[in-house]
Amino acid sequence: MKVLEMGLQGYQVREWQQFLISKRLMPGGLPFGNFGPITQKATIAFQTQQGLKPDGKVGPKTIAQAKRAGFRPIGDNVTGIPSDTVDFSMKRHPQKEIQHGASAKHYTFAPGIDVPFSLEQKISRMADKYFALTGKGLHIFSGRRNAYRQADAMYRKFHDGDDVLKTYGYSSLAYEVKATYDGSVKAKKSKDETIKAMAETIQQQINRNAYISKHLLAIACDVDPTGVNGKTLQLAAATVGKVKVKHEKTPHHFHVQWEE
Repeated sequence: MKVLEMGLQGYQVREWQQFLISKRLMPGGLPFGNFGPITQKATIAFQTQQGLKPDGKVGPKTIAQAKRAGFRPIGDNVTGIPSDTVDFSMKRHPQKEIQHGASAKHYTFAPGIDVPFSLEQKISRMADKYFALTGKGLHIFSGRRNAYRQADAMYRKFHDGDDVLKTYGYSSLAYEVKATYDGSVKAKKSKDETIKAMAETIQQQINRNAYISKHLLAIACDVDPTGVNGKTLQLAAATVGKVKVKHEKTPHHFHVQWEE
């Protein structure tokens, strides 16, 4: 995770703000994603509480102490499994990396995500239309997932108290995964053990051709919401085919899924 400081914006800033809010050091309901005076003041308060140098910057020592206090940045990997959402660069905002010209790509990918050619074609068409409508590009931080990556994503939602059953349409598959999560929590298993158990349940579903998420079928992606207009994104995604665009909070993103 990059050092966060005044003037930066993006996904990692939003994660840090969510942590500060959870510790009641920063008021909820504020616009997320911009590191301004309120975030700096809350950061200093956290550093002071923890006996750290109160410089208002989120560096390695502050991050390490925050992790001991429950901070879970999205870049933390499941043991042995590449993270599905890793290393957003705060200095290089995605929209500033977009090139211009007839052959330019109007989208960027977070490092380490899996995007097969068929999915990238969809993303490319969506991003081209979005760029034509807004002059801005899109940053994609999640593409195709395997069972472990899907389990990791769902674990975060369960752990943060999201209504995961509602997110997944109260499907029987969602209840199965929730039962695995609940059983692991009751047995006081570690995070990695819980995710592994959830992944095994999801893999069993896949083996019987049942897919809890369109990510598993490589027909869905997650878009960084920083500076993105949801209605315009819906219009752009619809040029590719029948689509659903959902605004989800954990982590904060636009989930785009097309029909098969």
